[in-house]
Amino acid sequence: MGFLKKRGIVFGVCLLAILLVSGYAVYAIEKISKAKLAGQKQIEMINNPSGDVIVSMADFNITQDLIDQNKAGYDAFSGAIMSDTEIINRLLKDHILYNDAVKAGVTASDDEIDSIIKLQQNSLQMARDAIAQGSLDEQSISAYTNFMGYLSGLGMTEDEFFNFARPIYENMIYCGKFKSQLKDEFSKNNAFADQAALNDAFNAYLDKYLTDQMKDTNITIYDPQLESSVDEILGFPADEAKLTFDFDNAASK
Repeated sequence: MGFLKKRGIVFGVCLLAILLVSGYAVYAIEKISKAKLAGQKQIEMINNPSGDVIVSMADFNITQDLIDQNKAGYDAFSGAIMSDTEIINRLLKDHILYNDAVKAGVTASDDEIDSIIKLQQNSLQMARDAIAQGSLDEQSISAYTNFMGYLSGLGMTEDEFFNFARPIYENMIYCGKFKSQLKDEFSKNNAFADQAALNDAFNAYLDKYLTDQMKDTNITIYDPQLESSVDEILGFPADEAKLTFDFDNAASK
């Protein structure tokens, strides 16, 4: 399980955030095969890790395999076609958010993790019951079938998946709690007309917060092909970053 935490958690957070947290979205039926492919990509990387590190930040290493499986996940579950640079930027920011949550003393208890897993298990059973009764809408049927395609790609049962995903849920709780803390503090210091205005303003604040944290974090680029895309990867000018280029030592990471 330790290896799964290191190799599977990043993709899992992205995937579960799309599939389980944001609710059932509109998924085309042809997405099912993409969901299965996303599962296959993830389990292949876990079982046969390969690829040199192309970007690193502190103890967090990004390989092309990790980028590819994230791209497959976004395509399969949200229809978003994301570039390598967009994926790298998101992975770096997600890792910063998690690390800052840990530094802030955020915790995730076994009971909290169990509660979220139980909620998702119940949701899946309710979907099955509704399908059997013919009362589930087409969008939700498509979403459920898409998820089962992903499980098929992983080669896991539902119970195996939720055991596999446990550290992913733990990560989501850490990040969710920390974002709530930031939002509470932000809302106390600012006045907004309504909840929508608060949400929009906080999202902009959070993006700036993560960008500022990234500017103060040591980042190393190992792939020379990324040199011309550094500004896109960071989301700000490279001369504002603590950036190092090391094109000779990726394989040693």
